[in-house]
Amino acid sequence: MSVDLPLDPLPDDVVSVVKEHIERRLGRPFSALRDEAGTANAPDSETVRVVREYTELAAAEEALEAREEELLSLILASPGVFTDEHLAAAQAVNNAVTYRDARVATVVHAVLLHPLAPQAPARTAQAAAKARPHQTTSTRSTSTSPTTPSAAASTGPSARRR
Repeated sequence: MSVDLPLDPLPDDVVSVVKEHIERRLGRPFSALRDEAGTANAPDSETVRVVREYTELAAAEEALEAREEELLSLILASPGVFTDEHLAAAQAVNNAVTYRDARVATVVHAVLLHPLAPQAPARTAQAAAKARPHQTTSTRSTSTSPTTPSAAASTGPSARRR
């Protein structure tokens, strides 16, 4: 029995989907983001982070595809026979998928779920916190004696029922 597997990458692979989300979220093409991150004139740290995370995701996807090609070539070289080499190659694919999925989760969490626009509430709160002068914190001592369970119980709702 022969299985015909297409070797062409799917047009909607996870990397291109993430890239589309980044472009939509930031409102400009990824090539412009990459150019902006590569300039020497103090690029926006968020743009640098977006480009770095996406680049690491793309590298993880390339590594996964290489492991899949290795496994496929082993399977095609000896159809129906599975050796320790086949199992090791399959495990390498599994590990590459896990790593790629972790990179996707990182990009989605760190880049897509958090506000990136300069006017976003989190960004303006961070800027305001940086602009405030450092305030001294109170060093007032508070009681460090632990509350005993009997003391806590005598003031609770059950103490009023007694």
